[in-house]
Amino acid sequence: MSLIWMFFGGTLAWVIALGQLVRPPLPKNYFLSLLLFCVGFWQNYLALLYSNQILNYPFLYNAMGPFVFFTGPLFYLYITLVIDESRIIRKRWIWHFIPGILAGLYLAPITYHLNTDKFQTFLELRKESRVGPIKQLLVLAVFLDMVYVLYLGRKIRGLFSREYLVNPKMRHILFFVLQTILVIILFFLAIVLENETLGRLSGGLVTFAMIYIYMLSQRYPDLIHYLSSEKKKYERSQLAGIDIEKVRLRLKQLMEEEKVFCDEDLDLKTLAENLEITPHQLSEFLNQKLDTNFKSFLKTYRIEEAKKLLFEEKERTTLSIGYAVGFNSNSAFHSAFRQATGMTPAKYRKGGSRGGDSLSK
Repeated sequence: MSLIWMFFGGTLAWVIALGQLVRPPLPKNYFLSLLLFCVGFWQNYLALLYSNQILNYPFLYNAMGPFVFFTGPLFYLYITLVIDESRIIRKRWIWHFIPGILAGLYLAPITYHLNTDKFQTFLELRKESRVGPIKQLLVLAVFLDMVYVLYLGRKIRGLFSREYLVNPKMRHILFFVLQTILVIILFFLAIVLENETLGRLSGGLVTFAMIYIYMLSQRYPDLIHYLSSEKKKYERSQLAGIDIEKVRLRLKQLMEEEKVFCDEDLDLKTLAENLEITPHQLSEFLNQKLDTNFKSFLKTYRIEEAKKLLFEEKERTTLSIGYAVGFNSNSAFHSAFRQATGMTPAKYRKGGSRGGDSLSK
């Protein structure tokens, strides 16, 4: 049953690959088609291998090697073209495929001159669940594929931070990346340990991944283009590489515990220095994460503190409270308070109600 599942996955990969050829003639579509063809080939090869049907096709003996070498570079270059739509194909990209080409040139004569005795040896190896004479090449190929995937993940790791993963599309992409890494690790272990069970498991996960890709393409036709737009947004952002949650918690501490807003001379630069970020980063944080600006942010805290003091320190004048919370004039305090509450400080003290804090949302 597991072999039928693997055959299905390999065939589905080829069907999706053919579908890319009828899409707009863009380089990324051709790269995706080649990638899926390679995946489909070694998926079907594994199914033939584990069912011993490979013995009926001696010309396929050792043919898997080059396709495994090609998978990593194709995956890397495809995603590279997706996240940077202005990127053009470079001649130097051919170097990515040299290992696969060399593997093909090395294995082709071996396969061509295959005789009955050698094929009988292969049959004996199959009975022992051993990979055979191309084990070293496959180990190298899968290792290189893993390097490509991990390097790619490092390039786009910023897209998988908490603030981006609130979007379900990014969660789907992350899940697929994790699937890819898991498949490569399992396949690598299957070859090194010569364990057929791990090989079948990796092949089964590939089929699941192909179905997952197909279903996502139906629900989110623009999913892969979404990755491109998020990458551009991330690269333009001043917050790239900043620990957003750390900034949020520190800002909350400064405002609610240290009450730095009570300093009438507090400006954007000074608050940013306390947060150990730049003024541009603080400004973007307030706009993107708290949906406000610096002036409104300070005013909100000052008004909330004034409302609290109006109830707790009834002996103090409203003018004194206004200065205490950071306003530099009585008129500025009254204007801001009326705008926020719809009444004067004095009227609020007589019959107003308390509000909440601005970072609790």
